[in-house]
Amino acid sequence: MFSLAELLKNHPVPGLKNAAIRSDCVEVLKEVLGLPVAAKKIAYDAGVLTLSLPPVVKSAALMKQEQIKAALLERGLQLQEIR
Repeated sequence: MFSLAELLKNHPVPGLKNAAIRSDCVEVLKEVLGLPVAAKKIAYDAGVLTLSLPPVVKSAALMKQEQIKAALLERGLQLQEIR
């Protein structure tokens, strides 16, 4: 008979990797833009960073896109596009 602890030990926690990526993105945006960004307002999937932020903040991010790409690349994340 298997215990629940044995079953969970062999399977990764769902969403843990995504949460770590979003945390890295939040830190980079805070560093580059100088503004606090909530993790629930961003999404990262296959090189596309989607920002659900006010237009002024999104425009600032688009203007500093190259700096954000460089900072994310240092953390091991490829950025192709900001939406």
